[in-house]
Amino acid sequence: MSVSPESEWKERGMKPELTPCFLALCVVGLVGCGPATPPPPHVVPPTADAHEADHDLHEETHDASGEVSPPVPMETHTDGAGGHAHHHGHAEAALIISGSRLDFELISPLANLLTFEHAPQNAAQEQALADLSLALSEASALLRTSDQAECTLLESRLKIERDGDHASLIAAYSLECRAMPLLREVTLAGFDAYPGLEEIDLVLITPDGQQAATLTAGSPTLRLRT
Repeated sequence: MSVSPESEWKERGMKPELTPCFLALCVVGLVGCGPATPPPPHVVPPTADAHEADHDLHEETHDASGEVSPPVPMETHTDGAGGHAHHHGHAEAALIISGSRLDFELISPLANLLTFEHAPQNAAQEQALADLSLALSEASALLRTSDQAECTLLESRLKIERDGDHASLIAAYSLECRAMPLLREVTLAGFDAYPGLEEIDLVLITPDGQQAATLTAGSPTLRLRT
């Protein structure tokens, strides 16, 4: 698996924005959460400022057969971070289960995952961002499910939102779990790989209701059913 360099991403154009909207609705007030299916994509044209400061994560789309498409560009937004809270060490996440479908989204300050939030300024920082993009193309980098549930990654989406000196990473994943009743717990797996990530406020939404929990490196697992 290879990662396209920044110059190649820009030449290839922009990717339709696919970030789900359910996290902002769920985290603020835990009400008004929509269905698990993401909204229809729409194309966001690049701006002059975004073109100059654009150091994007790549996105890789996986289908149920396990094949991986070539890397495609992800847009870096420079018009604000969408109102998300920005506290280093802290992240927000949402997990929606509906039938055999599992959707997971995490919003984190980029500094929790890298040692910097500004656009890469040298080759080492460009490589660090590319390595992060490659690692997070797999849902297992942030979310672990039991083998018995037979969960398969359908799609992964990565995006950076910039607001002045701050930047947030949005990582979203859709999975199909053939044996969903056997998914008794989920574990947030990013704490070991990214020590800057100290706690994650998670909202869980299922047909039976919703609950909230704060997970940490010492307590990274959420029990779904007994």
